[in-house]
Amino acid sequence: MINLIMFLVIAVIANILIARKNSHHKKITKKINSLGGTVIKIESTHKAGPFIWREQGSMIYRIKYKMGDTIKVGWVHFNIVESWKL
Repeated sequence: MINLIMFLVIAVIANILIARKNSHHKKITKKINSLGGTVIKIESTHKAGPFIWREQGSMIYRIKYKMGDTIKVGWVHFNIVESWKL
């Protein structure tokens, strides 16, 4: 019985994390598309990137995107407030 409860708790946590990541990817794609670009690659990182620090529980993504004929790299920090560096 305890094993079943532990399995269910782990499954629920994994589902929440996957849904959060998918939501972030959708927001990133929508933002880049609204600027007239096309997303090439989105990767999460454990580094702070161009941001001063990374809070526990926050997510930082490195975005590679195409704007016209130019390939660019941008960053987004999802926490309470989103911070974009495009």
